[in-house]
Amino acid sequence: MKQLELTKQELLVERLVDELKELYSFEEPLPDMAEAKTIEDLQAYIDMVDLLASKIDYNRYMFEYMELNRTNEDKFDEFFQDLVFSEVI
Repeated sequence: MKQLELTKQELLVERLVDELKELYSFEEPLPDMAEAKTIEDLQAYIDMVDLLASKIDYNRYMFEYMELNRTNEDKFDEFFQDLVFSEVI
């Protein structure tokens, strides 16, 4: 059963990453985060996370993730931000 849970989680993450990458491809790409020099530069990354979150069915992904991982909304928010920064931007 644990293996099945892991597979469901992997599929959820894969679907989410694919959808986010597609949406990000329509946006003006951000420069490498290492090049950020000001608070405004960093704010652009936060704004992009918010923009992408607004373009997907965020609540559906959140509830699926919370159910599979038996976690709370804060953990999903953290996971989502990490995912966008590591896999999309």
